[in-house]
Amino acid sequence: MTYGPSIMTESPSLSSQFFLRLREMQSLAWSRLVESFSPIVYAWCRRAGLAGHDAADVVQDVFATVAGKIHQFDHQRPESSFRAWLATITRTRLADFHRRRKGQPQATGGTDALAWLQSVPDLEHDQDSCSQVQVSLTGRVLAMGQEEFEERTWQAFQLTAIENRSAAEVAQQLSISIASVYQARCRVLRRLKQRLNELPQ
Repeated sequence: MTYGPSIMTESPSLSSQFFLRLREMQSLAWSRLVESFSPIVYAWCRRAGLAGHDAADVVQDVFATVAGKIHQFDHQRPESSFRAWLATITRTRLADFHRRRKGQPQATGGTDALAWLQSVPDLEHDQDSCSQVQVSLTGRVLAMGQEEFEERTWQAFQLTAIENRSAAEVAQQLSISIASVYQARCRVLRRLKQRLNELPQ
C-alpha cells in the first residue's frame, strides 16, 4: 500500500514554522523573538559586568546580528541550539564592546579582548544562566499568553494552576461552573505549551 506525499512527509514542527517566519522577516515573529529573548541577552550582558545602558546597547547589536545571520543558522541539525548560537553572538558582541571601550581597533585588540572575554561566565552552560533562561522564557510566555484570553478565563487558570486553589473554590469566586474552570485551565495550558514549543530551543 502506498501513501501520498502529504501522509509520508512529516509536518514541520512549530519551531520550524517559527524559523521560516523569521527568515521571511515577518514582523510579528521578530517581535516575539526579541520580546522573549532580549531580557535573557540583557541579563547575560549584566553578568559580564556591563552597566544597564551599555547592556541595552549590546542587546541591540546582538539582535541586529541575529537578523543579519538568521539564514545561516540551520535549526534542523540535531546538534543545533538557538540559545547556544545566541550566546555565541552575545559573547562576540561583548568582545566588540570591550574593544570599543578600550579605544582599540579590532585588528589589534584581539588579545586583550580575548583575555577579558575569558573572564565572562559561560553563558550557554552556566547553571544559573540556564535556569534564568528558562524562567525568563516562561515568564515572557505567560505575559504574552495573558493578552490572548478574556479576564475570567485567565483568572481561572491563574488561580488553579499557579496559586493551586481548588476548582470548586475558584468556581465560586468567579461565579462559573467547576467544569468551566477546568475547561479554562486546559485551554490556557494548551496555548502556553504551544507558545513555548514555537520558540527556538
